[in-house]
Amino acid sequence: NGAPNEIAPGGTFEAEIVATDREGAALDYEFKASTSMQDILQYYVNTEVPIVVRGTGPKATVTAPAAPGIYRLYGFARDKTGRSASASRTFKVTG
Repeated sequence: NGAPNEIAPGGTFEAEIVATDREGAALDYEFKASTSMQDILQYYVNTEVPIVVRGTGPKATVTAPAAPGIYRLYGFARDKTGRSASASRTFKVTG
């Protein structure tokens, strides 16, 4: 949850990972961003983009990249045994 469709360069938004562990164990959370492309039917390698994330749990405030473009926000949830789940959402930085 969280990434807007469009945001201004350096704008902030709230992101949230909704996840549970089957055994009830605590989870670790991480947010990352990368470049992305829309409406493309060819191989494309995303490049990780540095972002500022405030918060250490499932909810965080994310600062969008300063450069206009299309990006993908990834959210990861991991348990202590190494099992993980992820989700992602594309957003556009306009300006």
